[in-house]
Amino acid sequence: MKENATILKNEDGMALVVALLILALITIIAITASQDTVTELQIVRNDLVYKDHLYRAEASALEGVQWVDNSSATVLSDFSLTSFLSPTDIDLTTLDLNDGRWNLAGVDPNHDPSLILTGYTVVDDTGPIDLSAESNVYTYKIYGFYDRPNGINRGRSMVEIGYKKRF
Repeated sequence: MKENATILKNEDGMALVVALLILALITIIAITASQDTVTELQIVRNDLVYKDHLYRAEASALEGVQWVDNSSATVLSDFSLTSFLSPTDIDLTTLDLNDGRWNLAGVDPNHDPSLILTGYTVVDDTGPIDLSAESNVYTYKIYGFYDRPNGINRGRSMVEIGYKKRF
């Protein structure tokens, strides 16, 4: 009996047990930190893709603004809501840039149009604001759209810009 009591009171190997416990704790912390890092990297990548799509859609809309700015009054006065989109027609789930109401944009000249759609459209929002003035102010809604349906950077974005022009 006396031998068993002395073996239990012996502290040989205790440092090894403590070292293994500390090593296990550090391993758990390292695994958790690496998982957090991977998640943060995915968030950053998604944010970059989102911004890229947003800026390309905005560039398409600005191309539409440039088109309106360079167009003559006769071209712009022919707009009617029957021939252009109404605000309720903007539906990203069924959007087709090839339906005749959209102009393909030149913001991504190296893309394959069968893979990436980029375009803009102009909607005559109100017509003339003041009919008694020498020149009238027309307001337009200009939509820019960017869609990459496939691949790792897939996604779509639409931007609406309000624009007024006096003529």
